[in-house]
Amino acid sequence: NHGVCVRIESATCWAVGDPHYQTFDGKRFDFQGTCTYTMSATTKKVSGLVPFIILAKNNHRGSNRVAYVRTVSVNVYDQTVVAMVQRGWSVLITTNFGLEVKYDWNMMLYITVPSTYFGALGGLCGNYNGDRADDHSDSKGTKLSTILEFAKSWKVEDNDLFCHDDCEGKCLSCPAELQEKYTEEKHCGLLAKPNGPFGNCHKVVDPHIYMDNCVYDVCINKGIRTFLCDNMRTYAEACMTAGVKIDANWRVLSDCPLQCPENSHYEPCGTACPASCGDRDAPTKCKSPCLEGCQCNPGFVLSDSKCVPKCSCNPVTGQVKCATTKCRPSEVCDIRNGIRDCYPQSFGHCQGAGDPHYKTFDGRAFDFQGTCTYYLSKLVDVTDATLTSFEVMVKNENRGMNKAVSYTKTVQIKVFEYTITMSKDNHGKVMVGNI
Repeated sequence: NHGVCVRIESATCWAVGDPHYQTFDGKRFDFQGTCTYTMSATTKKVSGLVPFIILAKNNHRGSNRVAYVRTVSVNVYDQTVVAMVQRGWSVLITTNFGLEVKYDWNMMLYITVPSTYFGALGGLCGNYNGDRADDHSDSKGTKLSTILEFAKSWKVEDNDLFCHDDCEGKCLSCPAELQEKYTEEKHCGLLAKPNGPFGNCHKVVDPHIYMDNCVYDVCINKGIRTFLCDNMRTYAEACMTAGVKIDANWRVLSDCPLQCPENSHYEPCGTACPASCGDRDAPTKCKSPCLEGCQCNPGFVLSDSKCVPKCSCNPVTGQVKCATTKCRPSEVCDIRNGIRDCYPQSFGHCQGAGDPHYKTFDGRAFDFQGTCTYYLSKLVDVTDATLTSFEVMVKNENRGMNKAVSYTKTVQIKVFEYTITMSKDNHGKVMVGNI
């Protein structure tokens, strides 16, 4: 109001574990629905604000009464400046207007928004107005009395006929005696131990929220160590993101060893911006705090999720040392999304239309009225291990009184051990297996 530039602050919402939610305003709640829900979206048209919507879908793991974040969708409108980079265990999506989304491909989702969106948002992350008391409101701003009502008001249809908004029965709880057991230092209590490996982080990041989540997750999953280790790692990452280095001995004390993949090794405080085929100088430009996890060995760079050799000089001869390889004549060697690989130069198209009229990949047209099931296309050169095997089958049918013509009724695709079916009998639905 007085023409004074002020610092743009930010707020973070998260869904962690089974999942436990915390809104932008700090309200915490648990919710086990497995449908698709709006995590955060712009609800008001404000000049200068870029509209966006972030959706998340949960799934069951082990028990039908708890759920974990499975899929995250980020839609940003009228913007092309969006970067997606690997940050330690997670993928980080950033925009040029301050929105950041971080997902660890497993159980942790973080959404950070700048204060320019204050009071202009809605979703499971709340309305971001500084008042956590009204965070459980629908898109019209009406406060709802239960978490279930609130979550259902932000549900998005995704054609999943088997998803649900509740726990499929009574939601699981942890008995008092088990809560006490898993609060011990040999379990989740290590997080809050004053002189433990996380002790120097306690004043910066409150460990009790993470310990409570850990106790609940481990308890309802019958003590499975993986859930304890995941929660420990969540707190470790939160500390390091806040700029606090932690004692790498936490993995030994909590019995959470980390097995790094080929050509990589463990570092308790490694770069958050590893060198990749797309940007080998990324570590030198990195401004993010260090992260614990696996780092590529010297002489290797990150390509997708693997550490691959980079061309290097022979220390004796000074000559560049590379491995001989080449792409097929129909392919081009390129880097796409940070991954160097052989990519197709073009694509062929085959079609079956009408009664039906067919056109092959090479452009030959013909008509055929059979009503059985036929291969439209399949891999026949099984000697080439680099080609992915697939089958596309079609079943035709007669329609009306005319038996002289037929039309496509069902299309079935088999690839990666999945069977995908589209049929006239299930209009608008795509079946994967029997689902």
